[in-house]
Amino acid sequence: GYQRLEAHEGLVIIDTGPPPPSLFSRRAHAGCLSFEFSLGRDRIVANCGAPVAHRPSLWASARATAAHSTLILDDVSSCAFGTQSGIKSWFGDEIIFGPRDVPVRREETALGISLVASHDGYKERFGLIHERSLVLHANGRRLAGADRLIGAPGETTPDVNYAIRFHIHP
Repeated sequence: GYQRLEAHEGLVIIDTGPPPPSLFSRRAHAGCLSFEFSLGRDRIVANCGAPVAHRPSLWASARATAAHSTLILDDVSSCAFGTQSGIKSWFGDEIIFGPRDVPVRREETALGISLVASHDGYKERFGLIHERSLVLHANGRRLAGADRLIGAPGETTPDVNYAIRFHIHP
């Protein structure tokens, strides 16, 4: 469920997997296509991470898509949280639906490592697929990327607000 792009001191970790089955998802996050980027020991772009377990309100916020360095539509997570099995946990609710199809294309050349991935976590609610392209240049010091929203064939593209967040490490 993850891709690792590495060149010299540059390192990018990208979440490219669907969430686990509901019963095993109480600690999973809605961060599909989010990434973290570091140069050597210096973190540059990060995700918010997981707070200590005895802070349930912070735990729920940290699991949301907004806490990750990725695109979000209408301030709605790419996964929906709830209780499907009827078993409540202090880690929070299960992921009851989210991305199912997360195709990944990766190419390594002399110029660097490129990755194109997409997910369908917003398809049911908004009719849109999120696609992210990232290129870590061969020197490891430059990361380039683009995000794209693709409408489902035959459907009208909705007028929806979006944000692309990059959580810069302190």
